[in-house]
Amino acid sequence: MKKMLNGHKTKIAPIAIFLAITFIFTACTKKGEPSKQGQLLTIEQVKSLEKDQSLNGKLVEIEGYPAICGMFGNVRVGEKNKMEIRTEPDCKGEKLIEVNLFFGGDKIRLSGEEERNVALATEKFTNATLKYITDDYQELPTGKFKFSGTLIYINNTYYLDNVTIHK
Repeated sequence: MKKMLNGHKTKIAPIAIFLAITFIFTACTKKGEPSKQGQLLTIEQVKSLEKDQSLNGKLVEIEGYPAICGMFGNVRVGEKNKMEIRTEPDCKGEKLIEVNLFFGGDKIRLSGEEERNVALATEKFTNATLKYITDDYQELPTGKFKFSGTLIYINNTYYLDNVTIHK
């Protein structure tokens, strides 16, 4: 009987060690400080961005509906991708601006800062199935958000980079 208990203990020990290490790493994730938000632009100000480049390199914020209105095949999970911000959901309404946003997947982070300011995409996603993790760590379905980021001008086009998402 004693041998059986000892044999049982040797099987449990590696599992207990693995669970303890997993708990330690999982407990090491932390939440970062809230990101700075830029000046909220009106639709009229957004429309004038093409001609008025005075906000180049500045932190600005634009409110609208995120959407990929074209080839979903160009979007790669685990990388930054361009998506449009529009006045209406589902690629309707006017295109306000493009944002360079990180697309995450179903990853478990063991240490470091928890994931935020990302679009969560599955393998076969649509605009309706995308979810977003905001700057304050809320996981929300697609909807109207405020996108804050650095306004970048390149070759007669412009977009927001280093984007944060706010409800």
